[in-house]
Amino acid sequence: MCVRQILCGLSEMKHIFLPDIPYECYWMVRILGEGFDLGDIPEDVLEDLEAIAEEISADTRRAGKRKVKLPSSRDLAEIVAEAAMMARGVDPAEFPEIVLKLLKEKGFYTKYVNEKRIWRVYESLVRRRVIPDTLGVVMW
Repeated sequence: MCVRQILCGLSEMKHIFLPDIPYECYWMVRILGEGFDLGDIPEDVLEDLEAIAEEISADTRRAGKRKVKLPSSRDLAEIVAEAAMMARGVDPAEFPEIVLKLLKEKGFYTKYVNEKRIWRVYESLVRRRVIPDTLGVVMW
């Protein structure tokens, strides 16, 4: 087990017992896990730990920027209801474009939202009488 795995484990757990690692590594884990003074750690080990910690935090920062916000079914239902109230007298062919535009404005990633899903949510909202059929497309 390398020092990187130990540091990753420290970020998730407070007390770690790893019997299969060398004594020096276990000593480092105990010191870092219990919050002892960093002055007790040898200088070269401290430099290695700081470099690894910086690398891990840089990886975490980069990964956070790539993370996208996907709309849940509830988010999509709220946006469809909002769009239905705005879309009185609009051609039904334009309705999915309005929903996608509203989703993008709210900061959602819309690649996985297709027209079929939008219409399925719209139909279910109309049949449950949450919204009126303003577009006139649902057959009873």
